[in-house]
Amino acid sequence: MNLVLIRGRDDTSAAQSEGGAAGREQVQKTLRDRIVLDHLPLVKAIAVRVHENLPVHVDLDDLIHADTGLFDAASKYNPDKKVIFHSYAKHRIKGAILDSLRQLDWASRDLRRRTSRWKRSAGLVRQVRARSY
Repeated sequence: MNLVLIRGRDDTSAAQSEGGAAGREQVQKTLRDRIVLDHLPLVKAIAVRVHENLPVHVDLDDLIHADTGLFDAASKYNPDKKVIFHSYAKHRIKGAILDSLRQLDWASRDLRRRTSRWKRSAGLVRQVRARSY
């Protein structure tokens, strides 16, 4: 089967001649797989950037392999919206990585926010007490 990608669209004429909906579905899967393979380095690049701001015990490979954002982006991408796939996928990938981190975290975001606020307040109290002595 010959698959042609022009400006984000696939040539479905081959799919229509192969059996209608089943052929079109096969072309869409092939196109999605090609897009995913072409953009795998993007997943690693985003995972590296996210990993820089995380504690050392979080493994980079876990971030890369936990990502389903690229598959989701390839499946839901609509070229008619006039958005480049790379730009669309970046946000979906980063969001999927952050979602996987949130699922692994035992503390809620609110608990972490309150803890950091408490630590900041305790630090200010220590500074004020150190100046008064």
